[in-house]
Amino acid sequence: MAFIDSQPVVETIGENCHMVEFNFTVNNYRDISSLDFIREHRILCERFGTEWTVWILFQKTDSNEPVSCIVSISRTDDEEIKVMVSLSMLLHNVSTLACSDVLDVPATKTAKDWEFQKYIDPLLQSENSAILNDGNLDVKFCLTVFDCHE
Repeated sequence: MAFIDSQPVVETIGENCHMVEFNFTVNNYRDISSLDFIREHRILCERFGTEWTVWILFQKTDSNEPVSCIVSISRTDDEEIKVMVSLSMLLHNVSTLACSDVLDVPATKTAKDWEFQKYIDPLLQSENSAILNDGNLDVKFCLTVFDCHE
């Protein structure tokens, strides 16, 4: 049975940005039928603490089909301020150093209630991919918020 082993969220504060990393492992990747990763995060900004929901759904409709993925991000705060956000998702194998960028969204202006969704099919070209680490998939999702300090 597939399950998610997540690590603590890491937020790094830059001069005019907040970089937030969500790292987790999908254990027993080949056994996925439907599995989701959901996290809510409030940006640690003294001026405008925007709030975000990250939802990543891994699914396989047929045992002979590859795993697909839906990445859904929403801004859930009530702040009237507009901020810029960029998104990325990297699949990697810490043992072999193999990696694959599966999502790269350049900086986009966002207001409250902003939403983004992307369907990725297939997530990996092969379930025997060098990205897998003993059948497990390491994922790094990054959300970077800019222009909240101005």
